[in-house]
Amino acid sequence: MGDDSYITFLDPPRTDFVFKKQPDFDLHIALEVELKHLRAMNAKGIRAGKYVRKPIDHGVIHSIYFHDPNGYVIELSAPTSESHQHAKEALQFKGQNVLLAWSNRQKSITGRSSNTMFT
Repeated sequence: MGDDSYITFLDPPRTDFVFKKQPDFDLHIALEVELKHLRAMNAKGIRAGKYVRKPIDHGVIHSIYFHDPNGYVIELSAPTSESHQHAKEALQFKGQNVLLAWSNRQKSITGRSSNTMFT
């Protein structure tokens, strides 16, 4: 990705996984794209006969949603203005504080820092 962040998809060996249908509100991945790309992908999905939720205006972003072959929801979001950057920075700050609070709670429960939770 452009900002040196990354996503890792893991497929653990000898692990069965069965996808179950469930609400998709928090079971999705959101990717930021330019508005022209969002519109192009919306049109492409419709032309291909795929279900694409109509574009939603969230205020600072517009989003479309569709399903990957396993049924997971993919959200493409495009900023609507420069105010998006300010909102994004505020959410990042809030997210970092939420993660820090979670890490501190885990440490108080387990006595270990969160980076050793699963080792």
